[in-house]
Amino acid sequence: MSQVLLKTREAATHIGLAVTTLEKMRVYGGGPKYLKLGRAVRYRIDHLEEWLDERLTASTSETVAEKVQRTRPRRVRISRRSASTPPAARAEA
Repeated sequence: MSQVLLKTREAATHIGLAVTTLEKMRVYGGGPKYLKLGRAVRYRIDHLEEWLDERLTASTSETVAEKVQRTRPRRVRISRRSASTPPAARAEA
């Protein structure tokens, strides 16, 4: 299976973003998946297409943040009190 790998400039052109925007997304998150091959960064076309598809919306009332939040797994928060209290002490309380 031969995958075409695009450089950052080619990937940016493919999805219609500025190169600097794609570079910032790599640093801060929110961009498409990429490969790091030594110092080189490459993008697979199917990852770019998948990232674009995830951003399809039906109306302006649905924001990308809401869509991404729905697809992310929820983090379980452990309160400091329950994490520092031994299980036996919690059962007695």
